[in-house]
Amino acid sequence: MQSTMLPQTWRNALVAVHVGASVSVLGTDLVLLALGIASVGGADPVTIYPAARMIGAWLLTPLALIALATGLAYSATIRMRTARQSG
Repeated sequence: MQSTMLPQTWRNALVAVHVGASVSVLGTDLVLLALGIASVGGADPVTIYPAARMIGAWLLTPLALIALATGLAYSATIRMRTARQSG
């Protein structure tokens, strides 16, 4: 199976966007964890739940989709070798 190879600069950009989006997803998860801990600690649910929903809808979902799309795009453009082929 022949894959399309991207120039090195485009691959580097794709990896940079992928890593940035993935790390941002982890950071957003930590924010949601902090909101959950605050709600267990007695914070007002009227404040916590809308904030968590907004963070999930406006940050987490788009960042996760960007990480998924760039990961799939990168994996489609690299040449993979199995253990049998490399020997």
